[in-house]
Amino acid sequence: MAAPREEILEKLRERIAAYWTSIDGRDRAEDIAQQTIMLLISKYPHLHSEEDLVPLGIASSRRVRWSLIRKEKLDKVTPLSSTLDPQSPDEDPEGLAVRAQRQAQIEEHILTLGDRCRDIFQYLVEGFSYEETAQRMGANLDTLYVWVHRCKKKLKDCIGGAK
Repeated sequence: MAAPREEILEKLRERIAAYWTSIDGRDRAEDIAQQTIMLLISKYPHLHSEEDLVPLGIASSRRVRWSLIRKEKLDKVTPLSSTLDPQSPDEDPEGLAVRAQRQAQIEEHILTLGDRCRDIFQYLVEGFSYEETAQRMGANLDTLYVWVHRCKKKLKDCIGGAK
C-alpha cells in the first residue's frame, strides 16, 4: 500500500533539508525545504506517488535555492530609496550640495530609461516591497528581480558614462 501524500512530503522535506544543510547551512536549508514543499502542495495537488513527488521535489528545491540566492544578492544591493533619502541634519553644507547634485543626476538619468525601469524605480522609491512592485507590474517575483538587476545596471552605466 502506498504511503499517504503528507507522509511522502514530510520525508521529502527532511531529505531536502538534510541535503541543503550540508551545502548552505541549516537556516537556508530549512527555507529551501519549506518553500519547496509549499510549491509541491500548491502547484501539484494531483501528484500522490513517491515516484512523482521525489524527483519533482529535488528539481524544484534547486530552483527554490537559486531564487533565494538571487533575492539575497538583490537585497544586499543598496536600495535606490536609500540613495534618494533626505540628508541627515548634521551633514555639512558641502556634503549637502554634493548629495543634491548626485540626486539630481540620478533622477535625470532615470528619465532616460525605458518605461518599465522608470515604473520599477518609482515603486521602489515610494517604498513598495519587491512583492508589491511585482504585483503592480503584473510580473512574477523572479522576473521582477531580473528586471531590477537590468535596470540598476542600465542606470549605473548611464551615471558612470556621465562622470
